[in-house]
Amino acid sequence: MSPMPPMNRRTLLGGLFAAATIPALAACSSGITSLEGEGSAGAGGGGSSADGITIGTANFTENQILGYLYAAVLGAAGIKTTVRPNLGTREILIPALKGGDIDLLPEYQGALLRARRSAS
Repeated sequence: MSPMPPMNRRTLLGGLFAAATIPALAACSSGITSLEGEGSAGAGGGGSSADGITIGTANFTENQILGYLYAAVLGAAGIKTTVRPNLGTREILIPALKGGDIDLLPEYQGALLRARRSAS
């Protein structure tokens, strides 16, 4: 069997990376207010079941591009995705993630950890 072309290898690795982050993000869910003001841990999440995965993005271009990139890679792997672009800042996105309104959030680990540390 011949090796896969580099483009397919990158797509596969990107999909595996995105798929690996979903369980970690799902573990963050708790009873924090959602975008609708009704989210809770018992509400069943924002769509990681039969509805697919909902990706929320911050209100800047690079984050929106990453959100659509994640959606494309997951879609190529056969996973239904919905992108909710331009939702706002971390003060909106983190409660939405915890409340189950979104399932995935493109974020920089260092920046997120720094923001979480300063919030506590």
